[in-house]
Parts: sequence; structure tokens; C-alpha cells
Amino acid sequence: METTLRFSSDEPFFKGHYPDFPVTPGVMLIDRAVTAAKNMLGRDFILKGIKKVKFSNPVFPDEAVSLKVESRGEGEISYSFSKEGMSCASGILYFDCDDLVEDYPSGEGMSRGILSKDCVMSSVAHTGEGLAYSALCEQPEQH
Repeated sequence: METTLRFSSDEPFFKGHYPDFPVTPGVMLIDRAVTAAKNMLGRDFILKGIKKVKFSNPVFPDEAVSLKVESRGEGEISYSFSKEGMSCASGILYFDCDDLVEDYPSGEGMSRGILSKDCVMSSVAHTGEGLAYSALCEQPEQH
């Protein structure tokens, strides 16, 4: 599935990220990738983690960016953002297929959380290709 997105310069997150050089926060890109993945599957799911996350080129306010999501097999979906032939961000979302929820309302708002309450961003590393983020997720206790 592929779509084109624009992040309006009126979005409040641009005021603090960064005041003199507004750039779309990586967490907003990941949020849109998760929403697109849920729409592609037609189901909701609990995100268990994110692998191989890279931010290689900034996405600026009001700039058109292409988002592509593809199934990589059971429990994994890759995503990539690009503009004018340049990669902006990419990664792999993974989830437990047992967590799929029937009847996810397609086109639902983009503001759903990207991580379940059991997942947290665990590290950020600078690589030669951009920033790499990791997420850690704990399994909730079963009662």
C-alpha cells in the first residue's frame, strides 16, 4: 500500500521541533506508518516493537512525502517514507498475530498511540545513515 502525506505547518509539534528549523518528529512518522499498517490489514493490533528504524532525511512542514507499507510475513510490516526519490525514514513494525482485533475502522484518526502501554523507546543511536531507534516491550502478566 502506498500513499502521499503532508504534515501541515500548523501542527503544534512544529513549534517545539525545532522553533527555527521545523522538522517532522520521527514519532509522528512512525505513528502514520502504524496507522497505515492497521488500515492495510483492516484490523487493529498491539505493536510489540520496531526494528531497524532509520531516519535518513528530514520531512519538513507542508512537504509531500510518500509512505509505503508492505507485509513481510506473519507479524511484520515494513514501512518507508520517501520524497523526490530520497529515503526519509524506514523500519519494520512487528506485532503478535494473536493481538489482531477484528473490524479496525479504516481511516480512523492518525493519533492512535504507536506503542502499547508495555512498550517504551529504549535507545537512540547515531549511525552514518541517520538516527536509529529501538523499542523494548514487556509481555503483560497473565492472570
